[in-house]
Amino acid sequence: MVELCNRILENHSLKIVLCGFGADNNICKEIIDKLQPKFKKQVINLCSKIIGFRKLAVFIAQSKLLVSTDTVCIHLASALKVPQVQLFGPTNP
Repeated sequence: MVELCNRILENHSLKIVLCGFGADNNICKEIIDKLQPKFKKQVINLCSKIIGFRKLAVFIAQSKLLVSTDTVCIHLASALKVPQVQLFGPTNP
């Protein structure tokens, strides 16, 4: 995810917003810590700060692109016609 963020910020004039809940907060902080220093100010950590389905939907509707795992966010983005990239990886049953 860090490499993806670095590449997006290197090639596009965008901001990246990290979202999640609970344990995701540590992952979001780790992503920001590992970014190239010149990009850190372009990343906003909203992990555990967007509370409620409606607020999440409004936030996604205003996005230019959503990159996510298989979560409700992907389904919201699809319903709201926001372009999305869905990531799949190994899971631990």
